[in-house]
Amino acid sequence: SSNQWVVTVYNYSEYGRIRVKKVDASDNNVVLEGAKFEIWNADDNGQSTGSAPVGTIVTGTDGYGVSGLIPVGSYILKEVSAPEGYGVTSLWSSVIKVTQGSQSEITITNDPKKSVIVTKVDENNTGLAGAKFAIYEGTDVSGIPRLQETTGSDGTCTFVGLKPGTVYTIV
Repeated sequence: SSNQWVVTVYNYSEYGRIRVKKVDASDNNVVLEGAKFEIWNADDNGQSTGSAPVGTIVTGTDGYGVSGLIPVGSYILKEVSAPEGYGVTSLWSSVIKVTQGSQSEITITNDPKKSVIVTKVDENNTGLAGAKFAIYEGTDVSGIPRLQETTGSDGTCTFVGLKPGTVYTIV
């Protein structure tokens, strides 16, 4: 009949949330806004068990981000975008256990991106303008360079936005 109503009732006790705190790796008092994480189902060994993320978390101005309600279970986080001036963490998080009605918490750190200053000088140690340099990830310089720069009037150029722990070759 047209007077019937369908009501869906959710049992929220079978759900929980994940709360992430994002901080600078060298100073845990520096909180990081704008980190975006994907939430993935995981086994107890920290391996992803899904073909797609089950949700996302984005950190706010206080460095914290909280998921929506997700079913009780094991999860891992993958950072998909980093705060300004920081590189994306390439490692998956440790396993996060979400239990009934709880908010599981994890702190994840980020290293700031690094820069390298290159100086081109003559035999009198005077800076040379107009020297062109390229930087490559790794030691193979046969491909497309990651960045290219030209020295200024003081003979220096700066490569910015480099990932910590990565080997680069400058030519």
